[in-house]
Amino acid sequence: MRTGLTIVLAGHIDHGKTTLVRTLTGIDTDRLEEEKRRGMTIELGFAPWRLPDGRWVSFVDVPGHERLVHTMIAGAAGVDAVLLVIAADEGVMPQTVEHAEVCRLLGIREGLVALTKTDRVDDDWRAFVVETVREWLTEFGWGHFPILQVSALRGDGLDRLRQSLIDLLDRLPAPPPVQAPRIAVDRVFALPGVGTVVTGTMEGTPFQVRQTVTVYPKSLTATIRSIQVHDRSVPEAIPGTRTALNLQGVHHTELTRGDWVAAPGRMTVDRAWYAWVRWLPEVARWRKPSAVMRFHFHHGAAAHVARLFWVGSPPAQWPETALVRLVFAEPVAGNVDDAFVLRTISPTRAVGGGRLVEPVGRRTRRRERAVAAVWKDWPDLTPADRLERYIRLHDLEGIAWSDLQAWTGWTDETLRRYLTPLVEAGRLVADRWPEATFITTAQAVQAAWDRAQKVLDEYHTRHPLRSGMPRETWVQQWCPRSHPFWNGVIATWIQKGRIVQEEDVVRLAEFRVVLPPDLAEAVQALRLEIAQHPWEGLRWPDVRDRALQMGVDPEDLLLYLRESAGVLTLDMEGVLHLVDADYARQFRQLLERLAEGRDYVTVGDVKQALGWSRKWTIAWLEFAARQQWTYRVGDQHYVRRTGNRQVGL
Repeated sequence: MRTGLTIVLAGHIDHGKTTLVRTLTGIDTDRLEEEKRRGMTIELGFAPWRLPDGRWVSFVDVPGHERLVHTMIAGAAGVDAVLLVIAADEGVMPQTVEHAEVCRLLGIREGLVALTKTDRVDDDWRAFVVETVREWLTEFGWGHFPILQVSALRGDGLDRLRQSLIDLLDRLPAPPPVQAPRIAVDRVFALPGVGTVVTGTMEGTPFQVRQTVTVYPKSLTATIRSIQVHDRSVPEAIPGTRTALNLQGVHHTELTRGDWVAAPGRMTVDRAWYAWVRWLPEVARWRKPSAVMRFHFHHGAAAHVARLFWVGSPPAQWPETALVRLVFAEPVAGNVDDAFVLRTISPTRAVGGGRLVEPVGRRTRRRERAVAAVWKDWPDLTPADRLERYIRLHDLEGIAWSDLQAWTGWTDETLRRYLTPLVEAGRLVADRWPEATFITTAQAVQAAWDRAQKVLDEYHTRHPLRSGMPRETWVQQWCPRSHPFWNGVIATWIQKGRIVQEEDVVRLAEFRVVLPPDLAEAVQALRLEIAQHPWEGLRWPDVRDRALQMGVDPEDLLLYLRESAGVLTLDMEGVLHLVDADYARQFRQLLERLAEGRDYVTVGDVKQALGWSRKWTIAWLEFAARQQWTYRVGDQHYVRRTGNRQVGL
């Protein structure tokens, strides 16, 4: 059961919103001196009405002047319902309509109507206004709103209004714990001995004292020192309450109206957002659509100027709904499905609104086409559908769990509730479940295999003499995002026998190095020739020229000789020589014999035993050191006796 209700009073200027709140609660929400002097509401006002059973109704009084609609929108952010105030002596006026449109664009679907100043009109006029208002509400989609006739000065109808508010409180279900905690900041101030205080309407799961929070979009970190709800200190703030947070770690001058206080990592910040817009009929009377247009963008308690670009070709006439790209001069923080309102720059008038879809990030034409295809039926999608499509939109890049948290703003429990059926059905794949850190679609994993297989197949075609492709190079060519998840996928492919990995080289399981008969004959002749020159071998430049004559890639031939033909490479004054591996093993055995009794050899020992020149002796000893058969201390080359160590390359 709900413990409270936050309701915004909307309506035209001088229709009695502030007077009605003062009559219901005893609190004058016009607290500024200028408001009292001019007799009109300029800033947001707040007043609680506490019921005998401990529940409450919190009123948000907003300005009714047409130039202060931006303040009205800030006050309507996150509320549960609307109390639409209409004066009986004037009826529905321009700001009545605009305020109602704003509330509907923000997703407010419940409320009631207070027909005020009934003491100023006779019964016939009052009946006519009630009928007119009822017809307008029905056309507007609020035909279920009760109309309560009241006079704040005489007290007429106030008991019925109070009971209707209680009935509304009883009827509305408690908000489900979907969203992580956040507040759209509509006031910032400092109190002596207290410090920074921000106020707003609480959304999501509760904030608690001593909880660490982040101020978006500034990415400031703070700690909640204390919480007040309706001027009373509480250990936690529950959804729907008008809440004041005393923040430690930030100065009040660093914060402004329009900031968000939220759980860390639960909002996304970007200078451009894709959004789904529903246009009001009034937009057609403003101007024709063009490729780029500027609007006032109202989201939460923030107001920005946005440049609007159509996703796709600009329409000739205003569509009822559209997917657009909104670009801002400063970063904007938000979550998917956040409501916003668009107002024209001049004259200022609400002409549309909608929901945030996703941050633009790094925009490309290809990705924008994909965005248009994925979100073409946005309003008809369920939360689970949107999650799956958002993950699918990231293709092989996949998406980190932290990015899902920031995009949705949901609690981990909510994310798992929507994702678990998709994972269990095999449509989504995670690195581990339910404690996932990375998630993608099964379709993306299959696409990854198709790409990975194609890369290896093309590599084998280009390099038929190579036993495989370096794993790191292979992964870079088909996997756009490095994540341990893909290591697990590769391990699965190896386990299933799709690919084979030998050290840091991978190949398709069915691939083998098979030489054509003529090439096999030429390689065998080359191998015999190398064996005939055991210690000096053949110079690589000469072998490279012969490879070109055979129509073989020289580097491929070199790798094949080293991997499959028992050939090693030795550096002699910067020139590679191809030598026989069997002879290299004989050389190692010679070193071990020469080192018997003292564990080391010298250049002179080897030179004398083999009759080589000093240059060749040094070259072979350096080769032995690279193979880790020896290590050098001064002029002495100590021989490692480690059994039959395999010769490396």
